[in-house]
Amino acid sequence: MRRLRRHLSYANVMSSIAVFVVLGGGAYAAATLPRNSVGSKQIKPKAVTSSKIASNAVTSDKVKDGSLLLTDFKPGQLVSSPGPAGPAGPAGAVGPAGAKGDKGETGAAGVAGAAGTAVAYAFVNADGSVNAARSKNVTSANVSHPGAGQYCFHGLSFTPKSVTVSLSTTGGLSFPVALGGTSEVVGGFCGVGNQAGAFMWKQDGSATMDYPFIVWFED
Repeated sequence: MRRLRRHLSYANVMSSIAVFVVLGGGAYAAATLPRNSVGSKQIKPKAVTSSKIASNAVTSDKVKDGSLLLTDFKPGQLVSSPGPAGPAGPAGAVGPAGAKGDKGETGAAGVAGAAGTAVAYAFVNADGSVNAARSKNVTSANVSHPGAGQYCFHGLSFTPKSVTVSLSTTGGLSFPVALGGTSEVVGGFCGVGNQAGAFMWKQDGSATMDYPFIVWFED
């Protein structure tokens, strides 16, 4: 103790007291800071880093409106609402025609039509012969050809009540005037025993002429 007193001086004592006050006073100040007493003036610039901010401590009401930029957000975080539909654009140019498609399948056969009312018909050539493939109930044996443009029908298995004559276009463009009828109408031209007749006159009426035709008979 005597040795300690020999080394003590006023300077040593005062310096020791000063160190005690500084250390003890600082601890007291740190432990007894009033709430909300530290503001922006007491914080050094860049003293508060992201690692010192608690998770979810910064909420939307603590962020100034309009202070954030697009670069402050991760890609895909901002989803904008769609705006109103714009006006329709002009029609585009007509495209080129497509290639011709494949031929379609053959359709089903239609329903057979009702039977015609003609009891007989014939395609008569200019020389008076009958085209059997295009005739019904009339053959070459039923037709006589006594003169130019004169065709008489006899030996038919029915009694015709009406006769219709139509010219065939296979005879050329010099169409004659055709007349057809039953024996009561043309009997004077074909004679007794004939049941019907057909006659072809030139358009000027000067003479008869041979010409192919189609004749229909109804009984």
